[in-house]
Amino acid sequence: MNLEAMLPQENSPIPTNIQNPLEFLTFMKNFPGQLRKFLDNSPQMKALFTEVSEKGKEFRRNVFLPIHDGLLRQPGMSSAEIFGLYENADSMAFFDTLKSNKNLENMNITDQDGLAWFKQLDTAIRLSHDVAYWALQPASQIENFNKSLELFQQEYSKNGIFSNQSVDQALKAYESTLITIRRVSHNYIPPALIAYSANGSPSEWDIMSEEFLLQQLGLHPEGTDNLNAKLYLKLAKAKGIALGVIPELLAGSKKTPQKNFLIMNSEINQLIKKGFIQKLVSALKNWFNPPSGQHPPPMSLNQVPST
Repeated sequence: MNLEAMLPQENSPIPTNIQNPLEFLTFMKNFPGQLRKFLDNSPQMKALFTEVSEKGKEFRRNVFLPIHDGLLRQPGMSSAEIFGLYENADSMAFFDTLKSNKNLENMNITDQDGLAWFKQLDTAIRLSHDVAYWALQPASQIENFNKSLELFQQEYSKNGIFSNQSVDQALKAYESTLITIRRVSHNYIPPALIAYSANGSPSEWDIMSEEFLLQQLGLHPEGTDNLNAKLYLKLAKAKGIALGVIPELLAGSKKTPQKNFLIMNSEINQLIKKGFIQKLVSALKNWFNPPSGQHPPPMSLNQVPST
């Protein structure tokens, strides 16, 4: 399928003969869906993209991450809503261009580069996004969560990306910020800090965890470093949900009377049948079905320390 032919025609001409990688990435961001044209019209950049070297590897990663920018920045929307025609066109162009170099097409996945590696990373991002989205989406159907979790489980068992040290550090960032919220709010976790914003943007918990991770990794809060951090956090959050790490922390807090997440009392038994998430369910069941009683008032964000 020629996705580029389905794109609206741009009034502005596509820049040609770009020779600076940063300039290329800037134009790519301003002209979504046109990656194939950019590469074809800029031979020097296409040569760098297909070059088997550290510079080529870095450039490929810097092209790949912005294609997934929406998935990394909008956790409160489903992947189907975010990854549309423009993103799919750029993704197809990315993988087609990798195939043009046999060395990249056949590269071992352990090199963390090449066609197989980026396809695996693409799959991991999409599945991780949907696990976290359906788990924390108040209006979602349990079937969507079950399906996304099953697909994630299959990928997790064979995808070494989730064992990356930076992913583990990102999960630790999520754990540390959640523990901090509980500590400063008398063992109570306000649901408003965990829920995504109305426009699909990250929750306050996501934002605090990202700041924590950037400090821990010594990354710059802007540009590619920022996207790298968001990538690690994306994979880590799904990993923490699926393995029960995050639900256990939620279960250890005082119970909130609000039910603004997926798992509801009538749906618990459906999930118990899945042995993989039995631990997750028992934790969520306690947290989402609180006893009556008084709870501490919601915590102000300025009470939460950054570390």
